[in-house]
Amino acid sequence: MSVRVAEGHYGYINTFAWTPWVVLAYWWAARDGGWRRAALAGLPFGMAILAGHITSLLYIALIVLAAAVYQAVVAENRAWKQRLWRAGAPLAVMAAVGVALAGVQLLPTAEFAARSTRVSAGFDDAALARYSLYPEHLLTLAAPDFFGQPFITGYWARGAYGESMYYAGVLPLLLALLALRARSFRKPAAFFALLAGGGLLLALGVNGPVYPVAYRLLPFFRIAGVPARAGFLFLFGVCALAGLAVTQMHDPQARRRLLRPRDARWLRGALGVALLAALVAFVFFALNLPDSEAGRAFHMGNALLLFALWLALGAGALWWWARGGAGRWAPALVAALVLLDLWTFGLRLVRPGALPPQPVWGHDPRPDRRRLPRGGAVPHRALGVNIFWQNGATLTDDVESVFGYNTMELADYNAFQLAATDWRAPAYDLLNARYVAHWGALEDAADYTFVGEGYGVYVYERPGWMPRAWLAGQYEVAGDPIGRLNQSDFDYRTTVLLSEAPPCAPEGDGAGSVRVLAETPDRVELAVEAEAPSLLVYSGQFYPGWTAAVDGAPAAVLRADAVLRAVCVPAGRHTVTMQFRPASLAAGAALTLVALGLLLVAGRAAIRQR
Repeated sequence: MSVRVAEGHYGYINTFAWTPWVVLAYWWAARDGGWRRAALAGLPFGMAILAGHITSLLYIALIVLAAAVYQAVVAENRAWKQRLWRAGAPLAVMAAVGVALAGVQLLPTAEFAARSTRVSAGFDDAALARYSLYPEHLLTLAAPDFFGQPFITGYWARGAYGESMYYAGVLPLLLALLALRARSFRKPAAFFALLAGGGLLLALGVNGPVYPVAYRLLPFFRIAGVPARAGFLFLFGVCALAGLAVTQMHDPQARRRLLRPRDARWLRGALGVALLAALVAFVFFALNLPDSEAGRAFHMGNALLLFALWLALGAGALWWWARGGAGRWAPALVAALVLLDLWTFGLRLVRPGALPPQPVWGHDPRPDRRRLPRGGAVPHRALGVNIFWQNGATLTDDVESVFGYNTMELADYNAFQLAATDWRAPAYDLLNARYVAHWGALEDAADYTFVGEGYGVYVYERPGWMPRAWLAGQYEVAGDPIGRLNQSDFDYRTTVLLSEAPPCAPEGDGAGSVRVLAETPDRVELAVEAEAPSLLVYSGQFYPGWTAAVDGAPAAVLRADAVLRAVCVPAGRHTVTMQFRPASLAAGAALTLVALGLLLVAGRAAIRQR
């Protein structure tokens, strides 16, 4: 998980941290068969949803579903219908309670996801390939730094480093191999081995046969979007197998039987094959390196030597434990070796420290650097530089990005931006984009006003940018508003494109004034003075759940210019408010309250039953 911390994937960590509790809760409920336990088992599942990384929940659901199948297969002395009922009923109750518990977050997220680019996009080999495992990544399961790492040495394998690293440690891999020989746990060991292998096959994404089929048949895989994250199934399976081996090793007789010379030949053979495969991989990749990158061969050799060191230490610790050495301290020694292995790997990745804003956004201390003007009550907007470089939200409170950062961007907003082929496009005027931030100086900036430069980023003020809100006296009903917006004979400054006829009759040329009194993510208050009945256009995204009021009287919110919001206002002075009150949030909150009540009843009944 150190890679996830280094990459800032905290939601991923928070969600997957609930996986053991979700699986244990299911098995606890399935063993009893009663509704009370099944309902209580929904609590960790609901918490996993509320942890905030919904796409990662797909793989937790796959693990629990696989556990239910395993439960039905291994059940004895029952007919198949009874097995399926005993395994499936607790799962259904658990899932229903968990989903209901997280309803306050899940329903709005589902509404958003249905309108996102991930759901609307088709199977894109190029996009998915970047986030798929490649066959060479299997080497990093044992030698994680074989291809370097981007923070110090550089990374030279295909794909994204942060999505292709699933290192559990060398000793856990050894323990997982031992678990496959444990007589007492043959069935669970086979289950976790299949789970780990299936996870790797899925993680191969477009480089394997499984993910493309799952993507086309199962809609949830479209939301997940990152095939390599199925590698978590491998991590979970290996860790569970290692746990089974440690449990077996606590029994002296089983421990000696597990590692006695006659039965350990296969293990020694497996280790020999692993070392030989690592050596062959080193020779292959080293010989294919260009002369200018010969230093990488030295780095790969170091990674393999480190793998051999941990392999020798792990095998020695297990052998000593099997011989009765270290007594009751043997498990602590094994745990210490695992922690030391993972710590030395993660130490190079995680470096806590302050992350100051990039100076170009008004914080450059150098006296010869101009700064962006303050936005006042309403922040300015900018476009250009990737928001990762902006340190998340460090455009400061005074400048917002029209791009933002959301991997599940709304499909209509994405199409609106993609249609803008130039930074002078009408779309960016309508989005109130006052500034352009560009790596290096703009070549064609004759009509741009230079604002400042910092660390290679040049900031310019765009000509013709429009205010946050304005009045329009004309409209057109357009079936293809994005296409019409970019036609040369259309004046987007005086005419609004609507998806349907408005419930008013605007007239004139939109004369008047609009002033933003207050603006928060879920509420906007505007002071309007219109000389004639007009359409008030606000440069904020249209989305279900926005309501409006003119002087306290409800008013319809119209879709304007493909992605913006508009409201009819009569002539004169008015106060217009827009508030975000989605029905999905209210419905989700009601579901959460019902689930909490059910959990209280189930918990009280379970306590009385004891």
